[in-house]
Amino acid sequence: MFREACRQNSGGIYGTLSSTQLGNSKTWCNGTGFMIAPGILAMAAHCIHVEHNSNNPRHKRFNVICASDIGQPLESAVLIDEDPIRDVALLRIDNPRSIKSLYLDSNFVGMGTACGSIGFPLSTTEFLSTGTEFNVVERFQSAYISANISETLSSGRVLSTYETNNLMYGGSSGCPGFLVNGNIFGMLVGARINTNTINGLQSMEQVAISLWVPSIDIINLAKKSGIKLN
Repeated sequence: MFREACRQNSGGIYGTLSSTQLGNSKTWCNGTGFMIAPGILAMAAHCIHVEHNSNNPRHKRFNVICASDIGQPLESAVLIDEDPIRDVALLRIDNPRSIKSLYLDSNFVGMGTACGSIGFPLSTTEFLSTGTEFNVVERFQSAYISANISETLSSGRVLSTYETNNLMYGGSSGCPGFLVNGNIFGMLVGARINTNTINGLQSMEQVAISLWVPSIDIINLAKKSGIKLN
């Protein structure tokens, strides 16, 4: 069902590596991003922060690798802007090897719609004297839209979040979600968490529901940053 959509989108999907030098050691975060305009990548904002926490400082360095360039040197990128409330960040590659951009579809996606995703979960990183070893494998997953949840903040801003009926591979943050026609409906930012209290002890459990920021929120951040989309 998604074979053509995967072929269509693969060249615009990137593994992302955010890192910071702390004394003699480094801290880093792996994720996925995708090109929305020539040289411009969208990714999950929590992946640009130390320890995946948006309350922590931003990482100092950003490197990326396109799905079609695996095995070649990483490309350098710089942060353009982030929307921490929506968990969306934008990076710029100054001299990109590829300008393959994915189409952001702002139309509403209803329950029961089949969707797919490609990304670089389960990545591993080693910082060696000879350079950075960023080991990534492109992986596909599929699901169905199970709900569209809306929340109104005290500021009056309305946040809409898609839910899909599965739990994505660990490290999938930033993966683009696409429809059968290849259009991007949203970006993966997390999973639903249940909190339980038993005998006074609190535990947290991931539910098999994944959470996606709609494409319109990525479009709005791009417009705010002066980025022209297709």
